[in-house]
Amino acid sequence: TITHFTDPGVIKKPTEPEIQEMFNGNNNKSEYVKKLLSGETSKLCITCRVVKEFRSKHCAFCNNCVKTFDHHCPWVNNCIGEGNYKYFIWFMFIEIASMINIMTFIIRHLCIINGSDIDTFGEYLFCIMISIYFIFACTTSIFVLVQ
Repeated sequence: TITHFTDPGVIKKPTEPEIQEMFNGNNNKSEYVKKLLSGETSKLCITCRVVKEFRSKHCAFCNNCVKTFDHHCPWVNNCIGEGNYKYFIWFMFIEIASMINIMTFIIRHLCIINGSDIDTFGEYLFCIMISIYFIFACTTSIFVLVQ
């Protein structure tokens, strides 16, 4: 899915030369070193050596700091954050629609097996559910292709 391949808002880690320059002792110290020396370590990520932004958090699974971190989702194998939150909501919405559609198929199948006659409202509801599912599937496919 798009959620898996979209950057969740990873805060860029400094490279080795940048880290060496941070701790060199020059007069123009980086913001990270200033906060470290002042004792404001709650706003720092010691692992990534960056100043954390508001609502950012270090993900132990990805080993990155993520802006507006929500959680690490094992279903998409990616963090859910500022960059891919809207795609994750769409992913969940489509999953719920798929589950409703599958439940409709199961109920219809059980009614046919038991020999009970499905009334016109049930058949109508069934057609609506199939139509909604295909609309979502087509919309998602188009959305993926456009990206």
